[in-house]
Amino acid sequence: MRAIPGKVTTIMRRGELLTHHQAGGGGHGDPFTRAPEAVARDVWNGKVTVAAARAHYGVAVDASGVLDPAETAKLRSGRTSG
Repeated sequence: MRAIPGKVTTIMRRGELLTHHQAGGGGHGDPFTRAPEAVARDVWNGKVTVAAARAHYGVAVDASGVLDPAETAKLRSGRTSG
């Protein structure tokens, strides 16, 4: 395996495999309005950390994706959009 720079022209040979890792997008809308179940599913799938779910989405969830609805309501209460 070898790393290649972000902008490159190269020749690929039959049977070679190129793996591309890219940062995620910024999303659309206020993250605090996202369905808590969807955020919990993202935690379970390893797309979002427990800490990010809490800080950025206002969702209380454990590492296995189990949602805490009461704590989520507390995190989201009184918060204004944006």
